[in-house]
Amino acid sequence: MTWSRSGRRPLVEFLLIGLLTVALVGVAGVVASRRAGEDEAINEVRQLTQTLASTVVAAAAADGLLDGDPAAVARMDAALAAPLAESGLLRVKVWTRDGRIVYSDDHRLLGSVYELDRDQQAAIAQDGVIAEISHLDRPENRFEADQDQLLEVYTAVSGPDGDRLLFEAYYDYATVGEAAARLWWTFVPIVLGCLLATEAVHLGLAGRLVRRLRASQEERQRLLEQAIGASDAERRRIAADLHDGVVQELAGLALGLSTAAAIAGRGPDRELARCLDTASADARHSVHALRTLAVDIYPADLDQSGLEAALVDLLAPLSEGGIQTRLVVDVPPVMTPDTRRIVYRVAQEAVRNATRHGAPSAVSISVTAGGVDVVTEVADDGRGFDVQAASTARGHLGLSVLRDLAASARGDLAIRSAPGAGTTVTMRVPA
Repeated sequence: MTWSRSGRRPLVEFLLIGLLTVALVGVAGVVASRRAGEDEAINEVRQLTQTLASTVVAAAAADGLLDGDPAAVARMDAALAAPLAESGLLRVKVWTRDGRIVYSDDHRLLGSVYELDRDQQAAIAQDGVIAEISHLDRPENRFEADQDQLLEVYTAVSGPDGDRLLFEAYYDYATVGEAAARLWWTFVPIVLGCLLATEAVHLGLAGRLVRRLRASQEERQRLLEQAIGASDAERRRIAADLHDGVVQELAGLALGLSTAAAIAGRGPDRELARCLDTASADARHSVHALRTLAVDIYPADLDQSGLEAALVDLLAPLSEGGIQTRLVVDVPPVMTPDTRRIVYRVAQEAVRNATRHGAPSAVSISVTAGGVDVVTEVADDGRGFDVQAASTARGHLGLSVLRDLAASARGDLAIRSAPGAGTTVTMRVPA
């Protein structure tokens, strides 16, 4: 069974929305996990710096450190040798309140004086740890200028005489990034698990929707086949009743009236003969009209000679009435009888509407293949009408019939018209 576009579209939209939701959740989860990993890695560096300041630096800051005593500097070198070698620590500095560097692992900075910025002054004045990207263009960082990016962390530490000093540590930001990546990868299984669970739920819902749509389509197809079969049977019965019943009776009546008119014509009552002859002509006209109606109700050529022959018969009365006609039939090799009947009925109803209401001088019918669909187009150059107004107004049975016919075959119907511009009816249905 081929699904209609109306059946596929909700499923496609559902899957696209599901995939978009999963993608958004995934991106948000990755960004949040990465940010959380970086924050946690920086927090670890801050804790390490605070631990170094309160234990190693505070213990090694002897009295002579503030005076530049080489022995005090050597003791600080020994105390910080291990952290500098193992923790990703690249540079350490100890400052006084007036901006003098009393210790640095790079002894070239010893005794140098630089102005403390606002954050450094705040850190030395109160407890707390501040971390930021280091400004390597500052004079006090000239020996670290060859590094790509450093994380600068500083906190206050008590000096040997009770004065507050500023301990400043520089870390390679790549080390921080590695730590963040390790922490981030701990979140990845959680994020992936949530994504996979969400996608599994979406797939489950999509599968359920597919099954329900398929069952609905199959039920609709079954009901459509039953409705079309019942309609064809009823049309066939009505056509047969007309042909074998009232048409035959009227034909007999017309013959009898014609005979009576001939007999009366040999007598003196000429008026009676004229009335009988008129009645005979009216009866023959009614026989012709009923036979035409029977063919319209159930065209025998549709099943016997095919769609093209039935459409030729449909346009024949228009040609006899002086209307220019054109017919193009190029249908797919495989077309079900139900589709063939729907195409004929839509063409029939469109032609009927055109001749009844449009007064056209030309009518064309085109039935062609459009991929897996059959495209039927009926166009006329008649009066045309306002489609919007006609669709909302009551009493336009012809438009309702056309739409119902297309809907019964799971097709799409489009009507293009405007006052004075003719009318084009286009239907696309599965072959």
